[in-house]
Amino acid sequence: MKKVLIQKSMMRSGTTVLRLILGKVFNDEQCFDNYEYRWDIKDTHGYENIVNDNNLLITTWRDPKDVVVSIMRVRGTDSSDTNAIIKQCKRILNTFYSIRQVEKENPTLVLKYENWHEDFDYLFNALEKTYNGKITKKVRNLVKKEYSKKSVIKKQESFSGFKQWDKETHIHGNHIHSGFKQWDTVFTKEQIEIINNELAPMIKYWEELK
Repeated sequence: MKKVLIQKSMMRSGTTVLRLILGKVFNDEQCFDNYEYRWDIKDTHGYENIVNDNNLLITTWRDPKDVVVSIMRVRGTDSSDTNAIIKQCKRILNTFYSIRQVEKENPTLVLKYENWHEDFDYLFNALEKTYNGKITKKVRNLVKKEYSKKSVIKKQESFSGFKQWDKETHIHGNHIHSGFKQWDTVFTKEQIEIINNELAPMIKYWEELK
């Protein structure tokens, strides 16, 4: 029986693209003989008791301040609204604790979004090392072509906004924006200090990831 790989991630941390890549290399191309990927779980962004001998977990974490920026952007929230920022931080922190609890209960491959999101070879190598498989050059090139930032941006252009999405891939309109470290140009120094205080445990965890 194959072991089942399950994904949980902080929202706006590459969840959709990672899901598509994992589905391609584990299920479609079957690069890993002893594993399969299952994405239709109850809550990708929250706690779920998935503990058993056959399940393994993969998570991905992004700079928490960029998570705040990204969520507020897709929701159309005014970045000058400090109360809205605080409210969003509290929601993010609850999600952080939920996913961390699942990590503690399951064997987990933890990924840092900034390491793999524009470097799929980093991701491929981490998967090969962890799950004892081989992602061929042909498959690597196929995934890079299909799910690169440029390709996803092209796919999302057919939708007018984030509330529209492709039912097969779950790529939304306006899904991908500028990428890394947006927060220092979006928030004031006072707001950044508030976010640092509100999300201190998550920021510490993210900073310690290799």
